[in-house]
Amino acid sequence: MSSCGITDENDAPVLDLTMVGRGEDAMRMDKRLRCAGRALGVAVRIDWQADQYGEPKIYWKDELLIDRLLNTVEIEKVMQPLAQALVST
Repeated sequence: MSSCGITDENDAPVLDLTMVGRGEDAMRMDKRLRCAGRALGVAVRIDWQADQYGEPKIYWKDELLIDRLLNTVEIEKVMQPLAQALVST
């Protein structure tokens, strides 16, 4: 289970992501991405491109990371290598 809320986002490294999608699933994904980031010790900044409906898609530097709504624990697993790289720099 995710431990959302561990890190003070003001002092955390920032992970920049892009989300394509809109609607309820996209809003849920936004919240889950931010929660997963806090659990991993990073702040998540999302460039939200709400120009299409459907499953939200998450990109990091033009690389597709996530292609559908996932639960927070699954998102943490996907984001963990990125967060570790940010935290260690």
